[in-house]
Formats: sequence, C-alpha cells, structure tokens
Amino acid sequence: MDVEARSPKPSGSMPTPDELVAFAARVRDARQHLNLTQEALGQAAGITSSEISRIERGVREPRLLTVFRLARALGLTPSQLLDGIS
Repeated sequence: MDVEARSPKPSGSMPTPDELVAFAARVRDARQHLNLTQEALGQAAGITSSEISRIERGVREPRLLTVFRLARALGLTPSQLLDGIS
C-alpha cells in the first residue's frame, strides 16, 4: 500500500473534488428534504441563491462561516452536515 494513501491529508490542504461533490449533495439533499428553494435557503443562511447554486454544484468551496450558516439554516449542526465526508 502506498504510504501517501494511508496518510491523512495534511492540515490546511484543499478539499478534493469528490469531497466538494459529497458536500454539495449533502446540502442539496437537506434543502430538498425541507422543501426549500435555493433562494429560501439563501435567505435563511444570509447568503445569495447564486452562492447556494455554486455550492450545490460542487464548484464553490464554502468558507467555514458559510458551512455554519448553512447548517443552522438547515436545522443541522456543522458536524452533521460534514459527517462522513473525508
């Protein structure tokens, strides 16, 4: 087994495309479960609907504050929103 494959990602490293896609799906699924539009989620989280769209498509890496805002607006904790994404 390759040593790099066993090693955790260095702190401060960027999320992988797969991690962004997984986070995107988590946000989209939670939003749809609550029957919220992107606009409604954006208003509840204090961010624009275009930002929600970029996050849900996995093309935007959200800042930590955005993760907290999204989690609160979705009735989740940040750790619930990120659980299983690694």
